[in-house]
Amino acid sequence: MTSSSPFKYGLVPSDKPSWNSGGTANVLKEELSRATFDIEKMTNFLDGGKEKTKKRRWIVSQTDGDDFSQRSEADRVEQIKKHLESFIGIHKEFAEKGYVPKDRNEVSWMSINSVHKGSLMNHYGLFLPTLLGQASPEQLFLWAPKTLTFQMIGCYAQTELGHGSNVRGLQTEARFVRENDGSGYFLLNTPTLSSMKWWPGTLGKVATHACVYAQLLIDEKSYGLHVFLVQIRDANGRTLPGIECGDLGTKMGDHANDTGYMRMKDVRVPREHMLAKGAIVTPEGKYYKTKAKKENPVMHYATMMGARAGMMSAAGGILASGATIAARYSCVRVQGFQDTSTGDYKSAELKVIDYQVQRYRILKQVALSYAMLMTGNWLTEKVQTLAQGLDSKEVIDSLPEIHSSAAGLKALATALTLEGLEDLRKCCGGNGYLLNSGIAQMAQDYAWQVTAEGDYVILLLQTARFLMKSLESARKGEPLAGLVKVLEPLRDPGFKVSSLAPAKARSAEDFKNPEFLEKLFRYRTVAAIVACGDELNNRIKRGMTFDTAWNASALNLLTTAKSHCFYFMLMQMNEQVAAGSKEDPSLGVVLRQLAALYACSQILDGQQWLGTIDAGESVLLQQAVSELLDELRPNAIALVNAFDIPDRVLNSTVGRKDGNVYEALYQAAKDSNLNKSEVLEGFAEYVKPHLDLELLENENKAPLVEINFDVAECELVEGTQASKL
Repeated sequence: MTSSSPFKYGLVPSDKPSWNSGGTANVLKEELSRATFDIEKMTNFLDGGKEKTKKRRWIVSQTDGDDFSQRSEADRVEQIKKHLESFIGIHKEFAEKGYVPKDRNEVSWMSINSVHKGSLMNHYGLFLPTLLGQASPEQLFLWAPKTLTFQMIGCYAQTELGHGSNVRGLQTEARFVRENDGSGYFLLNTPTLSSMKWWPGTLGKVATHACVYAQLLIDEKSYGLHVFLVQIRDANGRTLPGIECGDLGTKMGDHANDTGYMRMKDVRVPREHMLAKGAIVTPEGKYYKTKAKKENPVMHYATMMGARAGMMSAAGGILASGATIAARYSCVRVQGFQDTSTGDYKSAELKVIDYQVQRYRILKQVALSYAMLMTGNWLTEKVQTLAQGLDSKEVIDSLPEIHSSAAGLKALATALTLEGLEDLRKCCGGNGYLLNSGIAQMAQDYAWQVTAEGDYVILLLQTARFLMKSLESARKGEPLAGLVKVLEPLRDPGFKVSSLAPAKARSAEDFKNPEFLEKLFRYRTVAAIVACGDELNNRIKRGMTFDTAWNASALNLLTTAKSHCFYFMLMQMNEQVAAGSKEDPSLGVVLRQLAALYACSQILDGQQWLGTIDAGESVLLQQAVSELLDELRPNAIALVNAFDIPDRVLNSTVGRKDGNVYEALYQAAKDSNLNKSEVLEGFAEYVKPHLDLELLENENKAPLVEINFDVAECELVEGTQASKL
């Protein structure tokens, strides 16, 4: 139900509590009246300008007017059916009118604001980009239009039951077979139980085709991993001979996604269906690399990098949804008297957000959302540049940096988002446990993204490896750029890391200064990278192989990669905040406060700060956080409203834009499936035979017990005195 929809059951929201009103209709309006900046300008800033905001709103508006209030009560089959109806109904019309997303931000907006998330998001988000990145022009001419208009529905079949992040170790085989007439075809097999495809969304029940990653074998010689377009189902949804597919079963969340498995036994695939942008196999079985493959040997990672960049960008938006729900509910919900000395139960109570700990938990997630959205914009632009100029030498040379950025930032952002959603759910108290709160389901639906497209730990270690290589390059005097430019001072053999340490903080204001904070984060990351590099080299000098030394140093490397990503996000945030400040000083003030809270919360809760700040500075840090929480308090609702996430997307009883949460909670309870009949099915068979029927016939008409007490031993208490006891 959207916030503009009328309530049922006689409920009428108002400013005063009554039998039919929770009395919270004006709470969030009053909160907004305290805002110190223009919300629309902040929305434009986050989107990248007025025109982008206009485009995003047009994309999001396609689900406007629908009632999704019962989503939390639907079973998996109902959810998948509704997803298919909604997704195809919207996107087919888009495609037939010629609309194609012009940048990956538009795809992220769709992901963040999807009302019926499900399997077809993989069709557009993974299957189509794989075709665009790896198919030949002839293949694209045939398959891309059919994909866009749902004449074929695809999935991205890479991960196997026994292999995930180690893509080169995939065991699915595509063996070339020559024909007597001089032509040839491929036979695809998943030869072992652990080599079956496992986890692809859309594969379980919906997809008609799959981009299958398999090891190419010609005359028993391996030519490495290639992608094959394989039809897996007929027009009636039945799998083809030699193919076994199914859904993996009910997951924690993401219930409208038919996450599946696939086993293949001697599945014949035409020779022309190996994606041919990078390589071809002739009818005679000769293997040729194309010009694109020669110039860019890792082009098959393009889809993965694009997916990771999209997930990084979307993470900020998903966390923003959770923060919106928790902030609104925390401003509506009251708990605890403002004056605890009173005994009157009608005395004024505190809003939950006015408790400092609650305010910290919520506002630090708001600040993190802003940081991730800003960094996501940077990464999306990088990957888009990669896609547009995939064959250019300049872009290919930048691949290691982009790959490392996408890996580390995706890993960190998705993990932080999942952790943040869970804490924000807890901020909503008991009602946050209800699926109709929106935030409970949100956390469950999001959980898979921490391991999708590369496990959290493995991806961060990929970033760590790039950092170690960059450290070595810096020490050799080689130029650095982008993600690792921070190591550039190490090109000077006489450079000492301690020279990067900023002057000691003298007041809490220093911890609100973006320049001081950036220097502090830079010092931590450089010191950590150098320490890791020295540790790794010392182990090797003591006789360890590189792989053994790496594994022995992995914990430190993992933490260092995270430290560097946090620093990089702060850099991106500060750069964009500076630009926003020039456009509108009032935006600049609150954005600087957010950036400072992001940085200070990472110091308070983070790692590798021992020795970077001392005990005296720690006291100043906590003072700064306390001041920032007070400074940001008037803008709590304005900051989350600037995310511009519609109520139908949040689908939350407690995070409604109008603040009428108690009416929404009661209505959702009334609409619960269990309440469709007054008496529970099975009550008569399994409960009633054991009941004391005579006891139940009393129906509160007569006392069943007598209470005896001696007045002389008791104290007479009147009125509010009893409440104070």
